[in-house]
Amino acid sequence: MDDYAYLVEALISAYELTGNILHMQKADELMGLCIKNLWDPDEGGFIDTDDQLLGMKIKGVEDIPHPSANSLCIILMLKLSFMTKKEEYLKYAEKSLQIFSSRAKNIGIHAGYYFCALDAYFNSLKLTLNASPSAKLAETAVSFISPYTTIVYGKDKGCVVPCFGNTCFEPVTDSGALRDFLKKKEYIKS
Repeated sequence: MDDYAYLVEALISAYELTGNILHMQKADELMGLCIKNLWDPDEGGFIDTDDQLLGMKIKGVEDIPHPSANSLCIILMLKLSFMTKKEEYLKYAEKSLQIFSSRAKNIGIHAGYYFCALDAYFNSLKLTLNASPSAKLAETAVSFISPYTTIVYGKDKGCVVPCFGNTCFEPVTDSGALRDFLKKKEYIKS
């Protein structure tokens, strides 16, 4: 499970930085395999391995010693739902959030990344870069540090379209205006 999660995360990061569609396509393909091989169809969430250990399926959300793969996959599926427009990723993310909610509540701080995933579900910002990855607008968007921002590349029209939830804002054509928009976080107030 961890192998899938961290490889998909690396591929998504490579796509967001370079705009190379092959990275996103490979992330999409690997997440599909992860769902096919490790998704628990009875309860939801991902099991750690397709082999049972002592007759048990292990499915955790604890961040020990690193963020749980299930929590990371929730965030990755949210990002892939933006990137690929595949509704099933959103449904899997929602099911995972539901299945682990009571467990996360009971383990508190050891489920920190689960709570990050829950926050990402409600507070993700999608930036559609209708600009070349080497353009100043793209550089500004990629350099903006926010934990729940997803970068999606579109056709080169010299603009960035920010979307928060179901609300998309006017296209931004100037890197300074984009920086101001992102710093002020006015999209959260809408």
